[in-house]
Amino acid sequence: MSFGLLRLNCGVAALGVATIGRSKLDVTRGKGRSSSSRREWERSEDREPHILERLLAPFRDRGRFWTNVFLAANIVVFMGQLALGSDRVVMWGAKVNEFIDQGQYWRFITANFLHSGVSHLLMNCYSLNNVGPSWERIAGAPRFLTVYAAASLATVLASYSFTPQPSVGASGAIFGLVGALTVFSYRYMRLFRSGEGRELFNSLVRTVAVNALLGVAIQRWDNWGHAGGFLGGAAAAWILGPSYEVNYYAGLMVDRPPLRRLLDQFDKSNGKKDTPL
Repeated sequence: MSFGLLRLNCGVAALGVATIGRSKLDVTRGKGRSSSSRREWERSEDREPHILERLLAPFRDRGRFWTNVFLAANIVVFMGQLALGSDRVVMWGAKVNEFIDQGQYWRFITANFLHSGVSHLLMNCYSLNNVGPSWERIAGAPRFLTVYAAASLATVLASYSFTPQPSVGASGAIFGLVGALTVFSYRYMRLFRSGEGRELFNSLVRTVAVNALLGVAIQRWDNWGHAGGFLGGAAAAWILGPSYEVNYYAGLMVDRPPLRRLLDQFDKSNGKKDTPL
């Protein structure tokens, strides 16, 4: 089978958002507190470091282990392609609709780790190295893995559903990480000082728009895969968080994403206490 029409999941995903973990957050303008607590908070000389320590500690303490794992996996798999013959490996693992129809469902996973050439691999590794650490530090390993997996599956599902051409590449999953960062920046625009939150959100939106335009110009890009990955990652991040709430009376941050709230409501309806945070 010829792969001359092979669709590529690649893109310049979210260049320039790797510093999100070092952004300065300001919770003094948060909503949902009484006027008396606001005045008390504003009189406190140590209010900013007191809250910022809690906000930024996860960003500093968490590493980039799983980002490195996926980078290594992409490189190792590509080396296997070179050793065994790229066409042979791509034939075995690419998203090929007719083979999926025959029951080869592993292609929903393997297509995300295959690449059509060195330039394709380098572009996706560069983007993953730029985006992955930011989301991993913000969300932690479990949510990083969940978003990456959801975006990878959504990428191939969208491509399978809307385009008949074979496709390979990791950038659908990378677009999922961009979607997760977009959700995070949208949730916390009001917590960033001096408009930095809105600037970050707008920069992510511009990045997605530029990639969409490039996808129209570069016919070999799998735009359906990119869209599916972005939406899959954004949906997973919206449901799983992080979704922080500020308790201004206690000076604490609590993480209560929609899934946690749903579970707490379920526990309450069954006479149980809130799930510990």
